[in-house]
Amino acid sequence: MLTVGGGGHLPAARDPVLFNRSVRDFVAGAPRASTWVRGMSRKRRALFISSPIGLGHVQRDLAIARELRKLHPDLEIDWFTVDPAARYLEREGERLHPITQRLANESRHFESVAGEHDLSAFFALRTMDEIMVNNFMTFSDLMEAEHYDLVIGDESWEVDYYYHENPELKRQPFVFLTDFVGCLPMDSGERETHLCADRNADDIEHVARFPYVRDAAIFVGNPEDVTEAPFGPGLPSIRAWTDRNFSYSGYALPFDPEDFSDTEKCGKSTAYSKNEKIVIASVGGTAVGKPLLDKIAQAFPRMKREVAGAAHDPRGRAAPFARLVSAPRRPRGAPVRAQPLRASRLLRSRPGAGAA
Repeated sequence: MLTVGGGGHLPAARDPVLFNRSVRDFVAGAPRASTWVRGMSRKRRALFISSPIGLGHVQRDLAIARELRKLHPDLEIDWFTVDPAARYLEREGERLHPITQRLANESRHFESVAGEHDLSAFFALRTMDEIMVNNFMTFSDLMEAEHYDLVIGDESWEVDYYYHENPELKRQPFVFLTDFVGCLPMDSGERETHLCADRNADDIEHVARFPYVRDAAIFVGNPEDVTEAPFGPGLPSIRAWTDRNFSYSGYALPFDPEDFSDTEKCGKSTAYSKNEKIVIASVGGTAVGKPLLDKIAQAFPRMKREVAGAAHDPRGRAAPFARLVSAPRRPRGAPVRAQPLRASRLLRSRPGAGAA
């Protein structure tokens, strides 16, 4: 007999982690086989959870991981993510934990709800409950089976949320990274305003009740990047709350900006003259960007469209792409006549390419 104190109606939906684990243990019956290693005999290990929505998270996460290895050369890092971030990491020689094959793909979910030029990120988050539960259960199984000295979650919302809902499951230090705090309505509709404020209040109450869940909370950016707007009616300012509950790290970049501070030198390396104007249309390596490429092709009918990414690159690499169009300097008001560049002037991102 399992009694859920304060559970209310529908425990399978309100407390899915407890429900799933309880059903599993009941069905399994006998304890599962496992191996225990004495504390001082364990290797230093970290699990890095990287959001696969776009490639910006994983690029900064890999930069952070490489700096961690400089501090602790014996540190082993396992990655917990899915495509397209997973393929990027494998190409860089990183190790994905095999259990990630069980993860649901949240990047695919975001692509499925994206429009031509818009994405309701808030409602995309609201409609991914099954994905979050599945992925947290996979994470929870891994935490039971293996030991990690540290878990780092870059916008690992499923782990952060269900750790706060089930704080007794936390076994190791947990570092939470994000570059946004809170959700704000994009229109003045009463429903969206209410739902955003309700979600924000839930997060605020989580952190207030269980401040020890996040051993460190790091905002990847600077204080001025955070809006002063309130979380909702009667709720605190987002900036003031973030100041109290996060540390600001500045930007985590996969290259050293000092390498590109000499703009004249950089210009010479690209072989462009001072009289050239350059237009760069850059689209990420996922299907979200395809409608934008279609619009560019319509605006510039003489420009050959080229699509890169997981669904279009025959080599199967989810590399972002940049199409460069060059034209001579023109008088103000004169029409733009875009000319495609030669293939040798088409730049693709590659490992270690930095600003390119």
